[in-house]
Order: sequence, then structure tokens, then C-alpha cells
Amino acid sequence: MKKILALIVTAVLLAGISAPATAAGAKYTGRTDFMWGVTSHDYLYSSYGRDDPEEYIKATAETGAKLFRIGFNQQLDMYGLEYLDKCVKLCDEYGMDILVLSRFATYEEDMLELNTAYFEMLATRYNGKNGHGFIDYFEVGAEEDVKMLNNKYPVNGPNGDMFEHYYESDLIKWQKLYASCIKGIRNVSTSKVVIDFSHLHYAPLLYMHQHGLDFDIIGLDWYTNMGPLETVLEPVLEKFPHDIFITETNLWTGPEDDQEDLDTYNLLFEFMDVAYATPRVKSLIIYELKDEPEFYNNSSDFTQEAHFGLCETGEGGSIKRYKPIYYKVQELWGGGPVTKVPVTYDPPEEEESVSSPTVSAPEESQPNTSYDDNNNSSDTTVSSEIELVTEAPELEPIRNTVVREMVTTNTTNVFPWLWFIVGSAVIILLGAAALVVFVIKPPFVSKLFKK
Repeated sequence: MKKILALIVTAVLLAGISAPATAAGAKYTGRTDFMWGVTSHDYLYSSYGRDDPEEYIKATAETGAKLFRIGFNQQLDMYGLEYLDKCVKLCDEYGMDILVLSRFATYEEDMLELNTAYFEMLATRYNGKNGHGFIDYFEVGAEEDVKMLNNKYPVNGPNGDMFEHYYESDLIKWQKLYASCIKGIRNVSTSKVVIDFSHLHYAPLLYMHQHGLDFDIIGLDWYTNMGPLETVLEPVLEKFPHDIFITETNLWTGPEDDQEDLDTYNLLFEFMDVAYATPRVKSLIIYELKDEPEFYNNSSDFTQEAHFGLCETGEGGSIKRYKPIYYKVQELWGGGPVTKVPVTYDPPEEEESVSSPTVSAPEESQPNTSYDDNNNSSDTTVSSEIELVTEAPELEPIRNTVVREMVTTNTTNVFPWLWFIVGSAVIILLGAAALVVFVIKPPFVSKLFKK
């Protein structure tokens, strides 16, 4: 009998040793209606700029996340769509839903059809019927509330929760912008629509909700420097009937903070407790998977994003090291190694093929332009060898017009500064020459005038 008991105890001990380290500390695994998530970026970001996104999608799944959030901002070329194809498929293979964040195609009120056509193209491609999988959630815009706020009020101040903090004309304009995007999604897909805001700027969304804007989920971008999560959660729960995603959150660190010390993250862990205990909160998404060291190299004072990551970034956007916070999140979320389950999508049926274009720009407004992968240009014509989209014909009539708008915006911002710099240099040179000739009057100048 003693031998049998000894064998049982040994077996239990061995099982405990061989069990995943995450199992013992898993804290948030009971809710079937809740998804932990992590944000990543697309190939235009140097920290993620790889042809194959599998490494970081797998790393996201191994945290225990069930939601992968990625930005896709008007990459109007075949490569951009094929890259998104890979992300959608890999999320299916690793058992995660996908949330795609995309900004507006235009902010001009007289070109709203472009927003509808752009989102209709994207939602059609990923409506689950066209051989490219299904996008579960579209997040329309990103912290657009910051642009709406009356400039009398500081962005990070305790304001933004009242209609008088905004011009009503702006609220009406943004209602139209959002509605034009959502219309394109609703026309062709059952994907859920998320609209986010940051700080306490919920008044615009409340205004739009009261005026009939059709969206599904409220996204809250709330970091630890903004105070306890309840500060924004309580009024939003009271004023809106919608479910809520915490679309972005993290420790708001400074360069001096010790990211190796998990006690530094206590407020983030409190956010997790509050979100998980609130029935109408359906997801909390950490921003982000990898550090973006390029933020140290630009002129912005905003360097926090350089080290928001759960992982350090290595050469070519690879993962260099998993930080202690990665392993702690993995433990709390019940993550660990994941098994990839390959999926194959059925090709589109003939009767469900992509519809004819619904919008076209005037002939005179369609210059011969094409999209530059890096979204950089110095002229109204951008050369590129990228193939035009053939699997999404709705895009073709809006592609040149949207690109023209982007290019015009870029050149409008660049050339005034260029002329200012050149003009200033010319004035300085002329002034220096006048000083030499008429004030200093060196001998060689006198000789010239005598001749």
C-alpha cells in the first residue's frame, strides 16, 4: 500500500513539474465572452517590417490573447492586401479573432463616397465569402476625438466629456465622416464596428450616438497616466448601451522607469482586474507587442512608444527578447505554446463575386499616379512597379483619387517650408554681400568700382 501511495505522490509531483508554468498563475480564464488582446502594426513600421508576420502573430497567440489588433491604413496596392491576407489567415490558424484598425480614406465632406467605397472594398474582400477569410472587427479611425476638441481645452486635461468642449459644426462633420465609413462595411459584411476615443473625450461619440450613428462597440484608449480605469469606465457604462473594448492600454512609462521590475506594472494589473470584472467590457488590448526604437531617432518628444512593447525588437523587426512583462501577462492570461491549425478558404462563388465600382472620380481629377509603399512623395506623380489591385475592383476608381489627395497633402506640407528655407538663404546671402560691398568696403571691391 505504501508503495502504491508513493507511486501516486511521485506521479502527481512529476505532473506538476511538467505542467506549463502558466497554468498555476492563470487568473483570467473563466469568462467565455472576454478576449485578451495585443496590438501590432503592419509592414510599414520598421519594428514589424517583415514579409512574414507569423513570428509576431504566434508570439501574440502565446500570451493567451484571443484578439489580434493591427492597423491597415490605405495601403492601396496588391502587396498591402496580400500582407493583410496573411494576417487574417494566421489569426485563424492560431485561434484568434482579428481587429483591423483603418483610418478614413478622406476627411473632406464633399468626398464622402470615397470613405464608403474604401471600406466597402476592404469589408467585401474579408466578408468570409471571397476566399480571404473574415475580419471580425473594424475599428474606424484612431483617436479622432483629439482632432475634434476645441483648441481652448488641453488634450490631456480633465475635459472632453461635455458637448461645449467642441464646436457643433465639427460634431456634425465627424458624424458624416464616420457614417460614410460604416455604410461601406454594413453594405457587404457582418463585421462589428468599433469607434474609439482617448482620455475623457466621450462627448463626440455620445452626440453621434444620440443622432443615430450605427456602431457596435466603444473602444477606450486609456493608459496608466490617465488615472484609474474607473474614471472613464463608469460614465461610459452609464451613458452608452454598447459593449466596450479597452482598445489600447499600457504602463505610461518614462525612460527612467524600470521595465524589468514587475511592480512597476501594478496599475496595469489593476486595469486587468477592473476590465475582467465588468460584464460589458469584452476585451482589453495591450499596446503593444514590440518596442519601436525608431521613436528615439525622430524629432518627436514622444519617446514612450519606443518601449511600450512586451518584447524587445531585434534586426529587421524580429523579436530579440521577451521581457518579464510578457511572461507575466502570459501567466495571468493562461497562455503558453500554441499549435497552428492550417485553414483553407473556399474560393468565392460566382454569384458572390465582387460588385461593380460604386464611385468614380471626375476625369480631370485622376492624374496618372500610383502608391509609394512608404507613403512618401515629393511630386504629384509617384512612380511604383506595384501591380494594381485586380481582386478588388471597387478600389480601382478610388485609388488614384485617394492617392492624389495623400500626395497633395504631402506636397502642400513640404513645399511652403522648402520655399521658406530657400528664400531665407537667398536673403541672408544678399544681405551679407551688401554688408561687404557698402559697409566693410574691402580693397578689392574699391578696385573693382574704380575700374
